[in-house]
Amino acid sequence: MTKPEDFNLLPATELGAPAAPIDPLAAMLSGATDDPAAHAPSDAELGTLEDEFRILAALREAKERAEEAAAEASLRYEAQKARMLAAMDAQGTAQFRSSTGAAASVREVYTTTVEDEPAFLAWVRERHPELLSVHSQRRTAFIRSEYADRGVPETDPNFPPGLKAGKMRTIQVRGVKR
Repeated sequence: MTKPEDFNLLPATELGAPAAPIDPLAAMLSGATDDPAAHAPSDAELGTLEDEFRILAALREAKERAEEAAAEASLRYEAQKARMLAAMDAQGTAQFRSSTGAAASVREVYTTTVEDEPAFLAWVRERHPELLSVHSQRRTAFIRSEYADRGVPETDPNFPPGLKAGKMRTIQVRGVKR
């Protein structure tokens, strides 16, 4: 994490003498609220605009690098789940417990895709109007949990029109310790 001391930034005190460096993230996280404005530093804690901007820019770069690393880790994790699924299929097993006690199991999950949005939204308006105010992904997740996860096929007359259901095999991992 980039800290003010990385930029040799020592905030001035009221007397103009240097004080201890301020870590803006630590100051923000030490409070009981998530509102950054609630942790506004005093004038004595602030550096020059140039110093504050350099910290902001460095933290933005660090955040972007962390997001890129997280995206790459997610891709690698999904690829390894596919390899684990293939290995379990090759061994003819649907469950595995590692020497650490963590476990992996094959799971079938249902997916839903909106193919005819007007038909689907008409059904939502009629049956679940409370879902009109939520994001479309939450809407389809709700429908999936209500219908597909119970094994109701698309051919069931109660299945929402405009949706296509499918199944996907994946690996569920449990018990991994940090």
